[in-house]
Amino acid sequence: MDYKEFEELPVIPIEQFQKHFDEYIEDIETNKTSYVIENENGDKAVMIPADDELLKLYTEHEEGC
Repeated sequence: MDYKEFEELPVIPIEQFQKHFDEYIEDIETNKTSYVIENENGDKAVMIPADDELLKLYTEHEEGC
């Protein structure tokens, strides 16, 4: 996923994400949906489903071992 694709993701206010946390996680895991979560300061984080390639990026390395 490149930067341009993030611009097309639905933006969810943090309060709504927290209120419906289980439903969003279920949607991410089941339907492979991605979201941008925005807090009250305008800071954003991206929630995306983790595939094997992404997991390897964070687990198969020699840093911090």
